[in-house]
Amino acid sequence: MSEAAESLAVKLARLEERMKTMQAEYKTDIARLAEDAAKRETRYKTDIARLAEDTAKRETRYKTDIARLAEDAAKRETRIVLAVGALIAVGVTIIGVLIAITD
Repeated sequence: MSEAAESLAVKLARLEERMKTMQAEYKTDIARLAEDAAKRETRYKTDIARLAEDTAKRETRYKTDIARLAEDAAKRETRIVLAVGALIAVGVTIIGVLIAITD
């Protein structure tokens, strides 16, 4: 019985040692996973901040473009009104000349 008890004690000691080794490995793995998660979170926050900044720049550029387009449209409309007015004035003048000549 003594040898069996001694053999069991050795096996138990080996199992305890293996258990401690596995626990240490698990703790190391958990720490590494936590570190990876923290790095990933930092990277995501940086990416989100960069995207927000890019979006703000794009929005500003779009607003500027829209203002420029509105200004161009207003100028074009003014030119059209002036052209129509000039055509009406020319038409009235021609009609007046024709009336004056026929009298």
